Amino acid sequence: MKKNNLTYKHFIEALKEASKADSPKLLAVHGPSNYLKIKVEEWFTKQAAGRPVEKRGFDGLIKADYEDMLFQDSIFDPESYYVVRDVDKKGELTQALRGTKSQDSIRNHVLLLAKGKSFNPSLNKELQRLQVKTIPCFEPNPYEMSTFTVSLAKKFQLKIAPPTAKLVIDAVGTDLFKLENELRKLSLIFAEEPGEISVDHLKPYLEVLREEHAFKIDQCIMSGHAAQGQALLHNLLKRGESHLAILGILTHHCRKALLIKQLAKEGKQVKEMSQALGLPFGVVKNFIPYARRSSAAKFKSALFQCQEADMIFKSSRIQSELILSDILATLAQD
Repeated sequence: MKKNNLTYKHFIEALKEASKADSPKLLAVHGPSNYLKIKVEEWFTKQAAGRPVEKRGFDGLIKADYEDMLFQDSIFDPESYYVVRDVDKKGELTQALRGTKSQDSIRNHVLLLAKGKSFNPSLNKELQRLQVKTIPCFEPNPYEMSTFTVSLAKKFQLKIAPPTAKLVIDAVGTDLFKLENELRKLSLIFAEEPGEISVDHLKPYLEVLREEHAFKIDQCIMSGHAAQGQALLHNLLKRGESHLAILGILTHHCRKALLIKQLAKEGKQVKEMSQALGLPFGVVKNFIPYARRSSAAKFKSALFQCQEADMIFKSSRIQSELILSDILATLAQD
């Protein structure tokens, strides 16, 4: 099959095939989408079922390193798991594969991630000779985006139909990293909604504040700059920003704080929290000191205010600034 004929459908089919119990242990990932390559790496880590996954960069690896990955038995586990990122043009991997008669001799699970859209011809020749399963990372075409977004939303326990998905795409764009981040935020805002989120319900929250203003509100609360937070709130509403969008940020803030406090109580490290929350490592790291010095009762109280405000705002816009100001005041308490 020619590479230019590959689509997102082929990505899904290849990943499904690779998930089978009898799937070969050596897998090769190529294509233009870094987002999907990351998703394959996450999938591979889950396949390891708690066993350690050693992740290596391509630079500096020699033939003997690849031979160890492919063939060396582990003292502790029946099989080992390896990820090799940014596989490029050097011949060490190709040489190691040339000495491999068939996939049956490979003892460990190895995931090769191409640095670019494809592997170099000599390496690709060896992969084809060994009949290595390849996973082509091609993102959805425009006509597939709504279906993709509905499916992605389900992973965050967010129920939306294709028209609602289209609304999200129109607001956020087709960058899959941004799309996932927006769905993650919406899932926290609508965490108490058991049913499907309609277009009318979602639309006010997508009258989005620019990212820097959402960040500024978070920072004002975390740093205890209550007056600045109130002034920012006033200015945002005065210029016509959606009161529901601001409420969404405050709701997200409360849920994020409560989740971080719970994970910290369970003894989770920053990296584990970041993975559990689906948030960048740096965001979680900066949020932890603030969450620890604040009581869970404060966040629960503010979250209750957010839920009450949501019901009020659905029927009326009266006193929106006063209500949002009260929530900020609760979050500003020591």
